Amino acid sequence: MKKFALLAGVVAFAGNAFGVDYFQDFEGSIGAEWSTSSTGSFNGTTHLGRFDNASATLTVSGLTVGELVTLTFDFYAFDSWDGNAGGVGPDRFRVSMNGADVLDSTFSNVSGNNQSYPDPYLGGNHAAQTGATDVDQSHGGTLPNGYYGNSLYSFGVGSNPSFSVSATSSTMAISFTGSNLQGIGDESWGIDNVHVTSVPEPGTFAAIGLGLAAIALRRKKA
Repeated sequence: MKKFALLAGVVAFAGNAFGVDYFQDFEGSIGAEWSTSSTGSFNGTTHLGRFDNASATLTVSGLTVGELVTLTFDFYAFDSWDGNAGGVGPDRFRVSMNGADVLDSTFSNVSGNNQSYPDPYLGGNHAAQTGATDVDQSHGGTLPNGYYGNSLYSFGVGSNPSFSVSATSSTMAISFTGSNLQGIGDESWGIDNVHVTSVPEPGTFAAIGLGLAAIALRRKKA
């Protein structure tokens, strides 16, 4: 009986030790972990949004302090984003994890209006739609055309980075925010295919190994 109790304890510990694997493509129900359940349809997929100067926050739970939490997602910039342009810009999108910005850049769909991405806000001056995974048909891509343009950035794919921070508690807030946009009918954004994973510290795996070794030793003695 004691052997089974020890095994159950190690298995329960391992269940928490192999990290979080959370995915949401917004095709079904949206749980309470999201601050909003507003969705829209674009190019045959359902996404969270559209939003303008608003935030959407995901609260991830089940984390262990010290483990590395990694985020990938798709970002849609809809219509006439103007990037760095004065007067009508800067049109800016930010992502924060655990209260710290991991992405803060301007984006543009308007030819002639440059953007900061792939550099940080105020750090670059690149042509519209630089780094986009796909763009609208009027700019040579496959997406439906928008008001001046549409673009998709898949973060964690190709040259677009994923984002990682260390957990400081059992939960983490991940926020997506647009700012200085001119309204949903003019400039808006959405996100899709949000994937959050966590990797425990090496010491956690060592502890599991010790527990399994203890089980093997007890079985040998029995």
